[in-house]
Amino acid sequence: MAGTLAGVYHHGPVNIAWSPGWSCAAGQTRGVPGNMTMTQFNRFGATPKIKAAKKSAKGTIYVDYKDVDKLRRMMSPNGKIHGRKRLMTSAAEQRMISSAIKRARYMGLLPYTSATL
Repeated sequence: MAGTLAGVYHHGPVNIAWSPGWSCAAGQTRGVPGNMTMTQFNRFGATPKIKAAKKSAKGTIYVDYKDVDKLRRMMSPNGKIHGRKRLMTSAAEQRMISSAIKRARYMGLLPYTSATL
């Protein structure tokens, strides 16, 4: 019964020996290069982390809304702000980044949409 889909159209048990990309019964992986598992893939490619947060002379951490080049790299081509997983930032840094992008948009330094990117 291993390797067959028993009970696909009725509510019986389903027994699958292996699924592409996951380890099979013999301990080998199929569909995955080398010894990598599915969790080891880098989802967004090998992009270096963009350091957006700066430290002031007083020691406070902030994101400069006037640094348009860095802020533009944190946005999609359509003008959306990238998420935390893609930017590899903490929650506090992500909030500072989003408020800096919104300030730069309000001041006219960044566009709201992709029509002018």
